[in-house]
Amino acid sequence: MTAENGRTVVVTGGATGIGRDIATTLADAGWRVAVWDRAPSAAETQNPILSIPADVTDQSSLELALSHTERELGPIHALVNNAGIDHVGPFVESTPKEWNDIIGV
Repeated sequence: MTAENGRTVVVTGGATGIGRDIATTLADAGWRVAVWDRAPSAAETQNPILSIPADVTDQSSLELALSHTERELGPIHALVNNAGIDHVGPFVESTPKEWNDIIGV
């Protein structure tokens, strides 16, 4: 997983949707890409993207992901904070737990 520019980037929530598109675009541009996601297997693409299970709300999970990324790709030069969740429904009907989950991610 070498890149001409030698730069490493982490994309949180990069296994699907916009995050996957960001990760793929960065890999195409020559970045070494690590996707940190709760379901990282979905990040498999034609590009050399390192998929690592990680939960951005869990400190120990992030420490393991960081260690794995640095061991495989070297130091991290950029971070794309893409991870996010939502609860569908009127905001005024959301529970404190739903709101805290959204803010936590």
